[in-house]
Amino acid sequence: MVEPMVVDILNDVEQNENVQPAAGAIVQNANLDLDLIVSSYTGYARYQRLIYIADHCPPLRVQALTMTLNYLKSETLDVQAYVECHRKLVASAPAGQAPAQDTQWVEATRKLAQLSLEKLDVELRSSKQSAIKESIRRGQDELAFHFLRMGDLSSALKNYSRTREYCTNHLQELDMCLNVIRISVYSCNWQHAKSHITKAEACSGVEVGRSLGAGGYPGDASALTSAAPSAKPKEREGVQRKLAFVQAASGLVELADSRYRTAARQFLAVQFDFFNCPELLSPANIATYASLCALATFDRQDMRRLVMSSANFRQFLEAEPAVRDVVTSFHQANYAACLAGMERLKPTLLLDLYLGSHVESLFSEIRKRALTQYFSPYVSADLDKMASTFGTSVPALEDELMRLILDKRIAARIDSNKRLLIAKQADLRSAVFESALQACRDWKRRNSAAILHLAVSKANLCVTESNPASGAASAAASAGGAASAGAGAAATAAAGACDDAMQ
Repeated sequence: MVEPMVVDILNDVEQNENVQPAAGAIVQNANLDLDLIVSSYTGYARYQRLIYIADHCPPLRVQALTMTLNYLKSETLDVQAYVECHRKLVASAPAGQAPAQDTQWVEATRKLAQLSLEKLDVELRSSKQSAIKESIRRGQDELAFHFLRMGDLSSALKNYSRTREYCTNHLQELDMCLNVIRISVYSCNWQHAKSHITKAEACSGVEVGRSLGAGGYPGDASALTSAAPSAKPKEREGVQRKLAFVQAASGLVELADSRYRTAARQFLAVQFDFFNCPELLSPANIATYASLCALATFDRQDMRRLVMSSANFRQFLEAEPAVRDVVTSFHQANYAACLAGMERLKPTLLLDLYLGSHVESLFSEIRKRALTQYFSPYVSADLDKMASTFGTSVPALEDELMRLILDKRIAARIDSNKRLLIAKQADLRSAVFESALQACRDWKRRNSAAILHLAVSKANLCVTESNPASGAASAAASAGGAASAGAGAAATAAAGACDDAMQ
């Protein structure tokens, strides 16, 4: 019998098994080191990234498909992916230069996969007959991993999910959640991944999804130590590594939903010392995703506190010097260098499996924030100098500024004749007067409530669920009427005095 949670999982898998990452732009001028891709990722993540590059970058298509074929033959049992990849390579390579399909490997691998599947299935049935939970759990894990090597994400997810009822402690449940999260991310089933991220947080005993505090990050070493004080150091380190995986996956889920601010906070929460997840992301990915999401959504105070002053995140930035230079330029208000660096990175970012479809919106938000921060210290700004800084023409800049003004992100007006952007001067006298009136209204409301509370307390009046027909309730109601009348009179007097003060 399959438990309800697993039934929901199976239904979701059947509906989402063909989901792929959002389509990105075609890139013709990427300067990407494919050898670095191969060395930075393992398992299904390497296959997905190489295929994504092949589909979106024609100049690198043949090389990426060739590397994919070599990976599929050496490390997987995925015959279907091999045949499809070879078909794409034949269609893309110059005539006669594509390697012939290795039919011998195809047949041998297909037979090996089937034999291994039958063997694992027999072993699992035997374990179920013995009713040993640990043996059954391991059997399900091995069967799920075999399906993953075959490229069958749906079956892999089903079998990983079924291990839940055979887990005997929280660490095993955490492992189950991590496996389900990983397969859900591969299949872009973000809602499924999110639900198991919540379960993984509960298993770990640390709420990694909470907001960042002034002094640390969710899931930091002190929190983990307090969450499991009796655990051995190796066990605590193992949990910390798993939490780093959960935080990275949580950031991906938020990124996929275009919640960039939350995504930035999750990526910034990942601890460098415990992050080692080549089956999902590399340290360079964490640096890039966190930086772009932070630039698009953080104000200067948050950028300084959570990004520039973070010793932990600086270690990630060391893996991506170009991104580090962009962040530093933005923080130093050197917007020309920042935007130029972003444009140089753009072709590579468009070929990122998870970031590619968000590059345009992130770049747009970063540019808007740069325009807003550029003008914030000035009473007026020269549009010619501003256009030169942001690499655009004055008419195009006026269009951008007009949208920011209409969105109330800049309080200013455009003088097209003098080619100036002029800040609106706030009427400070009216603002102070309105603030004083509002403070007096708040004072009146609080004092009226306090007088009423005092009168009710003095009359010993309370609201209960007792029978309204009882004599005690009737007496309380009579006392309440008198108290309310007295409280009302007092409140009226206080209101009159406050009105006189306001006049």
